[in-house]
Amino acid sequence: MIRKWVSRGMLPQVALGFSLLIMLTAQAWALVIFVRHGLSTLVFPYPLDYGEGPVLDQAVRLADFENVYRADLWTSPYVVANYPPLFELVEVPFVWLFGPAFWYGRAISLASVLAVAVLITLTLHTLTKNKIGAVVGGLAFLSILYVLSWSGYARVDSLGLVLCCAGLFVVACWPERRRAVIIAALLLLGAAYTCQTYIMVAPFAAFVWLLAQGQHRRAGELAGVFWRLGLALFLILNVLTDGGFFFNTVISNINEFRWQRLSYYVSEMQEVMPYLLLTGGAFWLLPWWKWVKSLSRSGLWRRIRPERYFQLG
Repeated sequence: MIRKWVSRGMLPQVALGFSLLIMLTAQAWALVIFVRHGLSTLVFPYPLDYGEGPVLDQAVRLADFENVYRADLWTSPYVVANYPPLFELVEVPFVWLFGPAFWYGRAISLASVLAVAVLITLTLHTLTKNKIGAVVGGLAFLSILYVLSWSGYARVDSLGLVLCCAGLFVVACWPERRRAVIIAALLLLGAAYTCQTYIMVAPFAAFVWLLAQGQHRRAGELAGVFWRLGLALFLILNVLTDGGFFFNTVISNINEFRWQRLSYYVSEMQEVMPYLLLTGGAFWLLPWWKWVKSLSRSGLWRRIRPERYFQLG
């Protein structure tokens, strides 16, 4: 019946278009859920997560020009400032204007998540020149359950992530420009001083990308600006707080590694986003599959004669 209306050559295009329509519909509905969830978090006056209270407390104390990175906990307040200060410093003007509240921290997180989706779209378009694929990639980020739940929390993670994505976008667009590389290093450094877990992956990815583009000098400049300025800021903050910055952000944050916890999170990801993991793995394996096919077509595989090395039975 279908062949009467569609020629055989058009069937792959029709199937692709139908699949794309289903995906975009699901992602549009995920975007609606994201907006509804975000609006509901903004009007909720109480903590949604155990970490929102300490972050707001640190912002209020910074607004009063207090030291939140105390070197000891022998006197009150008996709290640890787990993260570097950038997110709390962004909240400080809102504390001065509106007093202590959770809504502006959540607004910063929601705006950061939306900005990450936009940056993913722009980065994919820069690398692939495929508009549809870029839009699908940006919307896919907003469709992830973890992103939906964490986007409404007044916590540091979303702001750090958008700074990472901004740095990577700048590097992807202008890898040959010295000024762009310096700006990217500053953005990545801002992410590290928002949440210290961003100190490795994104800077290393930017460094490797520059090397892959043949921009060895720019890669060295990126690493130099990031690590030199980052170390200088660390020393300054540590001196100003009498060692409290290192004590709070490093010593007090050391957690025991457990394989059981890793296994739990892996199994949870398989349940929450199985199709995303499968498609991501397929795209990772696709270049290897093309290499095997080209190897077999060239006749080299027959000349190698793998039965010499592998005996079956």
